[in-house]
Amino acid sequence: IDYLNSNYNYKKFKTTESLKYDKYFYKKNKKLFLINDEVIIDKNLYIPKNLIVVIKPNQKIVLINNAFIISNSPWIIGSSKGDVSISGKIDNHGGGILITDVDQTSIIQNTKFSYLKGLSKNSNSEFLIYGSINFKSTKVKINNTKFENIYSEDTLNIINSEFEINQNSYKNISSDAIDIDFSNGQI
Repeated sequence: IDYLNSNYNYKKFKTTESLKYDKYFYKKNKKLFLINDEVIIDKNLYIPKNLIVVIKPNQKIVLINNAFIISNSPWIIGSSKGDVSISGKIDNHGGGILITDVDQTSIIQNTKFSYLKGLSKNSNSEFLIYGSINFKSTKVKINNTKFENIYSEDTLNIINSEFEINQNSYKNISSDAIDIDFSNGQI
């Protein structure tokens, strides 16, 4: 068993700066919405439990400076009414996202993930995350999603989770497109 993938501790990741999600999101009825249709996140970010992160169609999150998001709340990204982009820049890659220890299902559709490289080994954390888009001990449905120009060990990493993956594409992936450990689901 790889304990790095099964036993995370977030104490060092939860810095004062990473807890300031209100710089990027506004809260309404336990839901977080982007404050603008395009938001640039340049530092690590932690989202606590008991919220739902909602990214609406035609919105964009730009992660730069290897910024990484850890969320203990589910995400609802996109719909059938428009595309969403979560990416770094060609010359300034983002880290990615980990959604972990969440009972509710995260739903991702009509989304493009690009120019991500995973959590930096030099980041303020005491664990390793091998993927750019990660789900651990949760449920996720991913539909009609593109993964392009990803430079982490795993593009999509699903650990100890339930999943459904439909009609996704992978292009210019530097290592594993999908890594699934101790999980149940359908592709």
